[in-house]
Amino acid sequence: MDFDVERKLEENPENWDNTRLLSAVLDQLLTNPYEVELQRPEFEYYEDDELYMTVRFPVMYRLKEKILKDALKYKTRMAWCDAHNRGGAYDAALKYGFMKEAAKHMKSGRTFWTKEKVLKDALKYKTKQEWKSKSGAYYASLKKKWYKKATMHM
Repeated sequence: MDFDVERKLEENPENWDNTRLLSAVLDQLLTNPYEVELQRPEFEYYEDDELYMTVRFPVMYRLKEKILKDALKYKTRMAWCDAHNRGGAYDAALKYGFMKEAAKHMKSGRTFWTKEKVLKDALKYKTKQEWKSKSGAYYASLKKKWYKKATMHM
């Protein structure tokens, strides 16, 4: 986008702050990790002052669309959160209020442990330490007093 600098009559220090602000906003938009597209600028000229005009930069961005697409890669909120180190798309979904929509396809991270599920899960492990480090069923067995029966084979 080009501005005609030849039409400028003299330097105007009043505009320096506006120029810095505009540059900062444009830098933020263009370095955003999500797709940002600046449209052609719109100019509004004032009849009573030919040296004064308003410039608008329409911005198209697809933050929500990108976040929803990113969320589809994960089966649980915890997996999505961990993948982004508690930041990025996960935090943006929380911040902008569409976490429920982004996570509607995800399973709850919690498992309801029945006695049968705990006993079956325990059979996958050879030692109590391995079971403790890899499965939430270990803690369910302690809480519901199934630990002894679940670890008999270990």
